[in-house]
Amino acid sequence: FACGQLGQPRASRQMVAGRRRKSGPCWCSWWTLATVAVLGIALITIAMGLLLANGGMHIDHTRMLSAPVGLDHDSSLVEPAVVSAVERAPGAAQGPASVHRASSGRSQVASAVVSAGAASPQAVAGAPTALPAASAEVELSGGCPARADVRGNLGPAGVVTKAAPGGDWLKDRWQAARDMSGTPLQGEHWLEVDLGRPGFVLARAVLDFETAHAKDYILETAAVPGGPWHTLASVVGSKAREGLRDLGVKTKHQHITHTLEAATHWSADRLVRARFTKAASQWGTSVWRFRLFGPGDSACSLGGKK
Repeated sequence: FACGQLGQPRASRQMVAGRRRKSGPCWCSWWTLATVAVLGIALITIAMGLLLANGGMHIDHTRMLSAPVGLDHDSSLVEPAVVSAVERAPGAAQGPASVHRASSGRSQVASAVVSAGAASPQAVAGAPTALPAASAEVELSGGCPARADVRGNLGPAGVVTKAAPGGDWLKDRWQAARDMSGTPLQGEHWLEVDLGRPGFVLARAVLDFETAHAKDYILETAAVPGGPWHTLASVVGSKAREGLRDLGVKTKHQHITHTLEAATHWSADRLVRARFTKAASQWGTSVWRFRLFGPGDSACSLGGKK
């Protein structure tokens, strides 16, 4: 249709068409076309501006995580936490990061607070639990009462918890033997230390044997002498087995010292004993000292030494 005919009655359009044929074709006004063009360009410009604005907002949020805003604060106090937050962003293995904003007067500082949200090993049944790195180990058994299942042929069981090993080969050690020739008393035997109260955490145990030492034995704990007894660690053939990270063996002039390092830690009750199941020699098992170490305070008179 010619310009201006839309919306007119058919007869009117025919009349206009006739006049146009006489006077030449109808051209739309140049300013109409220009207006349409300007409007189109304006719409495109607005659309592009919105897209760029959205992109800019995303960039600004990213910058807020990577650098502090404002000049009134020392950036060195903020940057370590901010970098940590970016490194531990949601989806990273370390845990979620939360960002808090604080404003003061004319400036703002973005600070990051990272929460490691990983479950502690204690929360998982059967999972190992290491002692805190800052925990100082002390001797918990020094001066504590000790007893054995047999009197033996040498010193009483109480000598194994004294302050230091004596030099008397006959009086300063206990032995499960029947005579001065060291003839062993048959069967299993045990040495027991009374820590004075329950609730100790043990990190290691030291058994200072005489040459007549045991090669198979079990470390156990109980609340009362009658038991029940619970296994803390075991040694077989002078090698670490259950509950042990390591077993150190040191030999020096009639002393064979076994240092038992807990794999994680041992939760001890009031009584801790070493039950000797197999001797390593032809003589009865003999012990100079029986020492227990862990964090905390000893309940015995000589305890508490590192």
